[in-house]
Amino acid sequence: MVSFLLLIVVCVTQETVARQETENPRYVNESMTQDDGLEQVAKLEAQARKLLYEDGNYDQALVAYQRVLEIKERSVGKDSVGLSLTLMNIALSYRAKADYSNAEDTYRRVLSLQENALAETGAEVGRILERYACLVRRIGRTDQADNLSARASSILFKSKKPAGPVTGTVVNGSRISVPKPPYPKYVRKQRISGSVVVRITIGEDGKVINACAVDGPSALAQVSEDAALRALFTPTTLDGIPVKVAGVISYDFRR
Repeated sequence: MVSFLLLIVVCVTQETVARQETENPRYVNESMTQDDGLEQVAKLEAQARKLLYEDGNYDQALVAYQRVLEIKERSVGKDSVGLSLTLMNIALSYRAKADYSNAEDTYRRVLSLQENALAETGAEVGRILERYACLVRRIGRTDQADNLSARASSILFKSKKPAGPVTGTVVNGSRISVPKPPYPKYVRKQRISGSVVVRITIGEDGKVINACAVDGPSALAQVSEDAALRALFTPTTLDGIPVKVAGVISYDFRR
């Protein structure tokens, strides 16, 4: 992967009224294997998604997701890999509250469930490793984050070329669209503001395939990552061949 500095600053103010879709498809749309409690779970999940991804009410989002987890554990057992997506949303809720210890414990549980299901090399494991890497990078454990990211890349991209310096003619891509994130109302009420720095990986087709908020208020990390994942660029090429590249987007939230 070619690395270059793509620094884009996006300003988000209280006057931003457009509501982008912030539901994260990576961690939603789970189903239970039994009908008991399914309707209750669906309602709780819809409520929790809104609280986490739109409103920024992370305390209540965590309560709702934990309730969903309790119901599902009774239905499928505490060791079922089917709990993974709910646990991922719980980890995101903890991260938004800057409770990094509980967030990390939750990621570890998800990985353990995947390993017990003999899914160590599946795409879902790669995505979990990406999120876990993002968390530990945020709290300053860079070496561990790099190792986790390398494991994730080996699963998701199956690159046959070792990482390292590249030679050739590089034509950097340019931005086509960089959507603004919403300013969650509960976060705004708490007068939380500032800049969120998001590291991104752009695929060969110009779409963002990974986003990690490495700096800035934790309460604004999720909406910033979701916005970054919707950004679009022209492909970067190396000797005329599209390549994956790394860059940075900064979102400036102002009250």
